[in-house]
Amino acid sequence: MRELLNRLEHALVEGSLDRPHTCRTKGCKRQATKAVIWADGRAFVPSCAEHLETWKAWAKRQGSGSDGLTAVKPLPSRGESA
Repeated sequence: MRELLNRLEHALVEGSLDRPHTCRTKGCKRQATKAVIWADGRAFVPSCAEHLETWKAWAKRQGSGSDGLTAVKPLPSRGESA
């Protein structure tokens, strides 16, 4: 568990989760408010509040154990410093 937290903190430091994103749902142009993290912290999908539960369910189906949903983290909004 500690190793997973270290990797998530590393991703934040590297800048992938500390900048604004647009929701990845096809046709949605809303600002993403959460990052759905899966694959044991190796991948994430930015999601708006409306599509969050859909992406969480999708991540859970991506694998068993640590390959599925790992965490949900907030993303900064545009103009907000991380």
